[in-house]
Amino acid sequence: MSGLYHLKYDTIDNTLHQPLFQQFNQSKHCFELPKNELKQKQFILGRKLLADLSGLPLKGLLSNELFSFSSLGKPTLKKSNAFFFSIAHSNHYVIVATSQTNIGADIEQYQSINPKRFHRAFSAKEWDYLMTLHQDEQSYTALKLWTIKEAVLKAIGVGLPGNPKSVEIDLSTFKSAKRYNREFTLFDHSTRHYLLSVALENSIQSKDN
Repeated sequence: MSGLYHLKYDTIDNTLHQPLFQQFNQSKHCFELPKNELKQKQFILGRKLLADLSGLPLKGLLSNELFSFSSLGKPTLKKSNAFFFSIAHSNHYVIVATSQTNIGADIEQYQSINPKRFHRAFSAKEWDYLMTLHQDEQSYTALKLWTIKEAVLKAIGVGLPGNPKSVEIDLSTFKSAKRYNREFTLFDHSTRHYLLSVALENSIQSKDN
């Protein structure tokens, strides 16, 4: 948790959530849930964590009646004094971040990968940096760069169609990034098995301080 934002995360395997998953299913409610079991649990838990952080009714969040959506599908709360939020999930983990400024969060389960998988997402400078690392560091760093880029693009509201390569990361600190004329402060909440990045937009953040 930070004074600038709130972060909450949990796993769909938590026994406390099992009654909730059983309660909210397509056969019992008029709103539609994802048909895939994993995606359905990720969706429900994401809305549950958002409800916990915001105090908003879970059913309203599940039905999307409390949201409006941009042309690119980014959800925002309809309330005039609403906060910003970001939901992300990877495998069994779900995270929700909220703030009074544009915020994006992303999580990826750590796995050994070939960095070439993300080659198109990296600038020449970022790729050259990766190539200076020992092989066992390349997978971790490539995934870390990816979570940062996705967090920034989610904060802006464009998602992956916004071109990950357009996000420039300060490779000396991994604490800031920019995309064109917009700047972001980065926060790392990675664990042993998951890489978790949060991006806050500076220009709006500075107005609140």
